[in-house]
Amino acid sequence: MLRILNNLKWSISDKTHNFEEKNMKKFILSITIIALYGYDILAQDYDWPAFSGPNGNMSGAPSGTYLLEELSYAKLLWSSEEQDLGRGKFTTSEDNGSNTGVSSGGHASPVIYDGLIYVSYFRGSGTEYDLSMYNTAIANGETPTPEFYRIRADDLMVAISLDSGKTVWKKQYPQSGMNIWMGKRDGWAVTPIAFGGKVFHLTTLGELYCYHAKTGAQIWKSTNGINKTYMQGLLSAGLSAQNINGGDINFNFGLEEADGILIVGDYQQGLYGIDTANGAELWHKTGIRRGCATPTIVPVGSKKYVLIANNSSQMSLIDPVNGSYLWQVNNVGGNTLGDIPASMFNYKDVIVHTVNSSVAGRGSIVGTRITTSGPQLLWKLDTTYYHSVEWDQGPRPWYTVKDSIFYCLPSCGKLLYIHGYTGNILYESISSGDLPMIFEDRLFTCSDLYHAPTNQNSFSQYTTDPYNVVKLGGWEPPHKNSGGYDVPMIHCYSNGKLVFRSAVVHNPPNGKGGDLRCYDLIFHPQVFSSFVIEPQTIILNASTTTSYTFSAKDQAGINMKKTPQITWSVSGGGIIDTNGVLTTAATGGDYFVYATAVIDSITLHDTATFTIKYNQSISCPSFTVFTNTPAFDLTCTATSGLPVSYSKISGPFTLSGSTFTALGVTGTARITVSQPGNAYYLPATNYLLNITIQLATDIEPVTNKELLISPNPTDGLINISKLYPDQPIEIYSVLGEKIATFRNTGSIDLSSLAKGIYFIKAGNRISRIIKQ
Repeated sequence: MLRILNNLKWSISDKTHNFEEKNMKKFILSITIIALYGYDILAQDYDWPAFSGPNGNMSGAPSGTYLLEELSYAKLLWSSEEQDLGRGKFTTSEDNGSNTGVSSGGHASPVIYDGLIYVSYFRGSGTEYDLSMYNTAIANGETPTPEFYRIRADDLMVAISLDSGKTVWKKQYPQSGMNIWMGKRDGWAVTPIAFGGKVFHLTTLGELYCYHAKTGAQIWKSTNGINKTYMQGLLSAGLSAQNINGGDINFNFGLEEADGILIVGDYQQGLYGIDTANGAELWHKTGIRRGCATPTIVPVGSKKYVLIANNSSQMSLIDPVNGSYLWQVNNVGGNTLGDIPASMFNYKDVIVHTVNSSVAGRGSIVGTRITTSGPQLLWKLDTTYYHSVEWDQGPRPWYTVKDSIFYCLPSCGKLLYIHGYTGNILYESISSGDLPMIFEDRLFTCSDLYHAPTNQNSFSQYTTDPYNVVKLGGWEPPHKNSGGYDVPMIHCYSNGKLVFRSAVVHNPPNGKGGDLRCYDLIFHPQVFSSFVIEPQTIILNASTTTSYTFSAKDQAGINMKKTPQITWSVSGGGIIDTNGVLTTAATGGDYFVYATAVIDSITLHDTATFTIKYNQSISCPSFTVFTNTPAFDLTCTATSGLPVSYSKISGPFTLSGSTFTALGVTGTARITVSQPGNAYYLPATNYLLNITIQLATDIEPVTNKELLISPNPTDGLINISKLYPDQPIEIYSVLGEKIATFRNTGSIDLSSLAKGIYFIKAGNRISRIIKQ
């Protein structure tokens, strides 16, 4: 019997949040033991067979798999053999993708069933173009993919192995579809569904196919399809006007199943019920579905029903077998009711959704029990906890459920754990994430699913126990996700594997683009597999200390959580303590550090080398030098064999590198000999080399009487006698540095010299002169 409950008034006081923890724990425990999940028994191996998962509430069936506590350790298992799935919806800032070099393929989400992943998409084809848009892109300096502007399309579905990423089977219907523009919220995103050994595929023109899930063999093609006349009319209009179809918000939904009946959106605002045995139409309801909405399948007693809401905030409960209404209720929600893809997520017969509140733009969060006689309001949160009823918030899934606990990320910026039957908030924290999903015993949230790939997605995870909430390690996948804008493209999960449609471009700018990426999220028990001492090689000074560290990793190259028991030893060259601190000996040489590490009875070894720098010393022979000794090389040596360096301290000589030249004057030459060391030798102690310069036996001392200089002392001009005309004359400082050179003209002007004592050298004769 149809019940129309106009202007239903729900009166219930806002719930307080002081639920007794003790009783709550008992309640959760009882539900956990009984396992009241109500999962579709046709879902195999904990699959994700439909857009919103096995339960239609973004919560996966638990397989008992323990997941990584640090998502950054997630390992890429494969990227799909299919590399041309296209990117999903493009954001406006990317000009809808025309400049990316990759065609769009719609943004239908992948689903997983019985070891296979199914993706439905399209690819522009045919000879008819939207020339206006194509030419505009060229004029703007873009390099658009031609297929992006074709008016017709190929419809495709591919089945990909969850284990390997290899293509198992593929269906392609050339030019049988319609290319659909991926605008904001508009576009095409019809996610397939698999159950009962079959997979169901709805094309862009409303053809409905049923395939054998494993082989891809066609079981049937629906005679009338889904609103084919309407969709064919849109294509005809596009061909006539040479325009690509602009898409529609009603082109976004997932196929659903209720008691073996296939539930399909009609590309407008209605729903079909389809017989899965032969594709026959069982019923068609119009005007009951808001754009973007996927119906919610609600179990009431032993039967499942279809729950849906429309643009007028009218909620309907429908018998899936015959399409009859159990009831329709008016004025039950705000703008968002029915606008969320899986509009009202449920735990058994309880749903959480949004209704208008007294505060403009803010919808109140309410819990409602669904019965065959009508909805019963269970609780309503105050407007401190709100979800926006603005348009942009509409298509976004913002809660999931596990064991009667609803996990909510409403637009008020909170993460809430709400008890579904009481409305008690069991946990809350600040959060800016979206798209909560349950995988095993973890709550996953995404940073910004709706702007992928412009904004790279990152993921957070939390424990689901409301009394022990721990935020675990997050993750930013190394690839760019493809996405839907503003309707999401959902990633899917099964048995520890997480699958994404990526936005990876292959062979740009006009190559293939869009594949699947599968990551392993399973926590694998760590097996101690690698042990390395650090540093592996080092050079040290004698009698110093240094600390050795180590890395201990498992079979996947991840740091071991357990700390190994390590035994250190050294092969001479010093001592090493139990903490790996090495004190070197005083003797240079090459030595080894040994370490033995044990974790869980697994023993690994490693060896490192260290070199202690050697000492070195300098020795010099004795040198016999006369005033007339020709220039010669000094021949000091270091015990290391490394070259030595010389630097003058004082004396009547010159030094160029190792070449010593006496200036013909008696005295003492003082020289520093050094060797700075290298990687293997310490610096040598400087050697002080003293060389006595003696008067040559065949030369008599020269006096001023023999080399007549006048005046002496002088303040400038001097006269020199007993020299050959034009004979070279050299002036030296008392340190033996040559100051000036002249030619004998009978007189020399020394007025430019500073006051002091100088030597004048002519041939092998030297005299001293004082400059005043």
